[in-house]
Amino acid sequence: MKKRALIICLCLLGMMLPAAAPKVTVFKELVNPDSMMIDGSSIYITQQGEVFIYDAKTFKFKKKFGKKGQGPREIPPFPLPINGVPLMKINPQQDKLFIGAMGKILYFSKEGEYISEFKYPVQKIQTFINLFPLGSDMVCQWTVREKGEFFITASIVDQTFQLKKELKRKKVILHGGKMDLFSGSLIFEAYKEKIFVAGDDLSIDVFDKNGKFRRQIKHRHEPIKFNADMRKQFDETMKFMFKSFYDQLKIMLYYPDYLPIIFNLQFSDPYLYVFTWNIQGEKRDLFIFKLDGTFVKKTTIPFKLVQFMIPYPFDIMDKTLFQLVDNEDTEDWELHQIPIH
Repeated sequence: MKKRALIICLCLLGMMLPAAAPKVTVFKELVNPDSMMIDGSSIYITQQGEVFIYDAKTFKFKKKFGKKGQGPREIPPFPLPINGVPLMKINPQQDKLFIGAMGKILYFSKEGEYISEFKYPVQKIQTFINLFPLGSDMVCQWTVREKGEFFITASIVDQTFQLKKELKRKKVILHGGKMDLFSGSLIFEAYKEKIFVAGDDLSIDVFDKNGKFRRQIKHRHEPIKFNADMRKQFDETMKFMFKSFYDQLKIMLYYPDYLPIIFNLQFSDPYLYVFTWNIQGEKRDLFIFKLDGTFVKKTTIPFKLVQFMIPYPFDIMDKTLFQLVDNEDTEDWELHQIPIH
């Protein structure tokens, strides 16, 4: 009886204690990083036109490469001033780095040595953020106009950006000339020669590298109301991102009653991690599936934001969330390691 009482007391005490603080490593070299990707033994962090390489085990700085500019080997700037959005996105491949930027794709070795580059039609590819290598092809977010209506698609294109196959499309919804806030984008990722395309609910369509539909990953989730507080936070984010033309942009957008369920997809073999828009304080709901679609569990995890829609740079490896966070007291950038339970 005493033993049982002791166990109950210890359990209650554990529930009352605060969660363990994340492991923290300071990266002194960084000033304003905007994205992060972990690939085996290296961490790649982008900072405007530069890429910083750190050792993924010791977290020691190894090398920096890249430069912002319009010339060869350089990362082009945005045509309009935008805050909180990276100038490039890194996708590590088996033997090199695929870097998508505004109107240009560059290849570097994993040690940061330049290999090659080529340009692509900006007017057709809606955003390089959704631009992924897929063997000798690529997956991109493509814009289509049919019979006076606009659609956003996830599509496979070749190296010359000729359309090979459309995977999924989403209609851009207009309300009295205003565009529905979340109808103008798709969330998708390419991983291990598979393409994962999110729906508006908690569903993900999976295609093979040839664009053949393989399965749907789906789990029940209640609708997420886009409440007044969220709308206020969204407005603040828009002011932060598009300061110089926020007023013109705001009058063009329609705020729907509900948010999409899926915020972000992340992969760390053998798991698919699905972050949702459901936020509880500084924690966010996270659904975990195996890559074959088997549901593992739902959990919540601390997840820090720069603004409502802009998370601090992050990635997942070995059942751990790695997130770069700005310590406003010390003005240092810290890498936080948070176990996923």
